[in-house]
Amino acid sequence: MLLKSLLLILLLSNLACSEQKESDYKKTFFLKALVDNSNKSQLNPQTTCQENITVMQSCASTASEFSSFTLTETIFVSTISSRRYVTYTDYCNNLIVNEPYKNQSDSLKVCFLKCDLSYWQTRRNLNICNESFASMIQGSFSDSGTTSCKRNCISPTNNNP
Repeated sequence: MLLKSLLLILLLSNLACSEQKESDYKKTFFLKALVDNSNKSQLNPQTTCQENITVMQSCASTASEFSSFTLTETIFVSTISSRRYVTYTDYCNNLIVNEPYKNQSDSLKVCFLKCDLSYWQTRRNLNICNESFASMIQGSFSDSGTTSCKRNCISPTNNNP
């Protein structure tokens, strides 16, 4: 907070006192960029992925395939990864560096993952997680709200950080 305030003061004083030279403009632009970037939260696809998988597991735990036993992280991740991974961390580490996320910026990865997260949160909040997990997964790819959300991710970010 102190750093942000200091940067803002420097920016304002630089704007008030600078001459209209190119070097002054560059300094002002640099300071403004520092202030803008200090106000942005860090985008973390790994964290967003793990939050998504946690909510997905919460919803899946009432699905017919899993309702007869306790659905642990290990069982769930193993199931959705065809037994390649057993933790959220391992699953998400792999997910965000491979297709379809491989060439995406962090901002686009986070946006897409938040669209998926919204799908699972909505199902859970509406208490409609008790159908088959396979149909819920299929729905996550075909849901009009999710696909519209992902289309909206591409426009403003243009796949840039």
